[in-house]
Parts: sequence; C-alpha cells; structure tokens
Amino acid sequence: MSVEAEQARGAASGSRVAASVAAVVAIVVVNAVDLADGAHHWWANFILLPGAALLVTAVPLFGGGKARTAAGYVLACAGGLTFAVAAILMTGGMGRLWPLMIILPCLAVAGTAFWLPADPIGRAAHRTVVSLAGLGAALGVTFFLLRDGVLDVGDRHWWGAFMVAAGVLAAGNGLTLLGDRRGYRLPAVVLLAGLGTAAILAGLRELFWRS
Repeated sequence: MSVEAEQARGAASGSRVAASVAAVVAIVVVNAVDLADGAHHWWANFILLPGAALLVTAVPLFGGGKARTAAGYVLACAGGLTFAVAAILMTGGMGRLWPLMIILPCLAVAGTAFWLPADPIGRAAHRTVVSLAGLGAALGVTFFLLRDGVLDVGDRHWWGAFMVAAGVLAAGNGLTLLGDRRGYRLPAVVLLAGLGTAAILAGLRELFWRS
C-alpha cells in the first residue's frame, strides 16, 4: 500500500471515529433534554440511531473524489433529516418546530447546486430545482416569522408572493437557454417559461384578486 493510500485510510478512520464520538454525544444530549422535560419519549431512539448511523457513514466519504463526495452528501442529508425529525419528536417540539420540516429538506436539495450538469438544458432544469428549493427554505422561515408575530400580513394571501417568485425563477432559468443554438432548446424554454408564467399569473391572482 502506498504512502498516500495509507494516509487517506488513516484520515478516513480518524474522521469516522470523530463522527462516532459526536453522534454519541448528540444522542446523549437529546435524551438528556427529553428527560429534563419529565416525559421520556424513548421510542424516538429507534429513529435517532439510524440517523446517527447514516451521518457517521457519510463523513468518511467526503473528500474522496466527486462520486464519493456526492454519495456522502446524500447519506449526510438522509441521516441529518432523520436525526432532526427524531430529535424534534423526542423533545416534543413538533408543534413549535414544524417549519423545519420544510426548511431542512429544501436546504438539502439546494445543496446539490455543487453538482450542476454540464448540459445547458439539464443545467437550467437543475438550477430551477435548486432555486425553488431555496425559495422553499425561505417559505419555512416565513412560517416561523408569522408564528412569532415578527411578520403581520393581516388577511392577505401572502403565499401568492412566493408563487410569483417561483414563476420568475422558473421562467428566468428557461430564458437563459435562448442563447443555446441547439435545436431542442426551444421545447425546454417553452416548458420552463410557460410553467413560470402560469405560476406568476396564479400568484398575482392570489395577491390582488383574492385578498
């Protein structure tokens, strides 16, 4: 075995140990918080432990090449979401923290922006999904702000603004393909721009004709 391979193996082993220790500490902390509230939702450990295991498995994959890093990212997102749901259930916080169920998956999808495809059409489609995921995370934050009284929109159909923003993002990404000279670009432009325009009109209807 070469020196580089030995060093990579040692680094992966070290990161796995560190991740395992961090996972154990996190599990203990979540259970301690739950016990401090007086009601131990012990059954949530059956969700917590698989999430922690996925996270520990994912950590050594990062930095091991593009394919391994992508696999590590998928595992880390799955493990992180599972662990977060379990922690919220164990501590009885779903009634307060439910917007995280929107924010966290959206952030996971938005993180795939690091793996945009080279093909212009695939890139535009993926960029649309990523940007919509970011908008979805903003929607989750908005729910927090509305719940805590930071935002006061009265009886307005505020979600129409998000519909308009989603339409602008989709249509904008579609229009970026107009510079591509390949013949099959037009259906992609029509699809993204058409869906975007429909979302914009629906959002404007919610904002101004149903308020």
